Amino acid sequence: MEVIRSIDKIPKMKRAAISIGVFDGVHIGHRKILKSMVEKFKSSGKEDCYLCVLTFQNHPDWLRTKTISPKLISPAYYKLEIFEKEFNIDKTFIIRFSPFFQSMEPEEFLDLLLSRVDELSIFVGYNFRFGYQARGDIDFLIRNASRFGYGLFIADLVTYNGIKVSSTKIRELIRNGDIELANTLLQRKFFMEGKVIKAKGLGKKIGFPTANIRSKFQIYPLSGVYGTVTEIDNKRYKSLTHVGESITFGGDPSDVETHIIGFNKDIYGKRIRVYFHKYLGETKFVSSISELSQLIKEYVDMWESEEVVL
Repeated sequence: MEVIRSIDKIPKMKRAAISIGVFDGVHIGHRKILKSMVEKFKSSGKEDCYLCVLTFQNHPDWLRTKTISPKLISPAYYKLEIFEKEFNIDKTFIIRFSPFFQSMEPEEFLDLLLSRVDELSIFVGYNFRFGYQARGDIDFLIRNASRFGYGLFIADLVTYNGIKVSSTKIRELIRNGDIELANTLLQRKFFMEGKVIKAKGLGKKIGFPTANIRSKFQIYPLSGVYGTVTEIDNKRYKSLTHVGESITFGGDPSDVETHIIGFNKDIYGKRIRVYFHKYLGETKFVSSISELSQLIKEYVDMWESEEVVL
């Protein structure tokens, strides 16, 4: 898959199908859009049609609010893994959403795409909006399809047990600790990723060393204890993760402390990925180090007893 990081470097193409969106988390709704694009052009016999995605490195709302909000479900580069490995996308245009994009009228955006692609097909979700002040919506795209000369394919709303699937809803579930339902809507395990940093070393002192990471851009689950699986150097291990500060011993609300079961190597500075499988319980007050050690052991035993696909 070719990755292009500037709108100015989108190449000239005779025929292309392009799906456009933030794609944060690449949940089951996003997958429906991408799957429909792939299936449409696999069955068309048009082998010279490039399958493309246009997405963003940052969330467009960050520019509007001047803050990192909403936090991302997954790092921006994770989208590239999915586009390539699961959908065989030919080209991804991953662009920084900038004031230039923010001020672009919908007609200008379409003109830009059509200046690069002779025969363009656009694949978007039912609630897609674009252009200055979000003036471009589905009705706009439908009205202007014949005028601009593009094909248009709109994916319907995806629901699960009556829940409207969206990145916003999944963020809410993660914040509330409803990891298992969030994972169902993502069709994968939610994860946090980062370099292992030095902390107080309390875990090591009580026999349960932890690998500590923090994230500036990703959303955090509800504070508490989780059954997790940690990936280090492409190998996965069962692990127990505590999110948030300790009621008894303090710390930082952005702490993500993971005890990797049966693992004792030095991994400071190494990038790890922690997959959240299940919420096990809230952070509890303990009166002593020995009580904390016993509590962690109970959680470890509980999680070790469960069958988990690594």
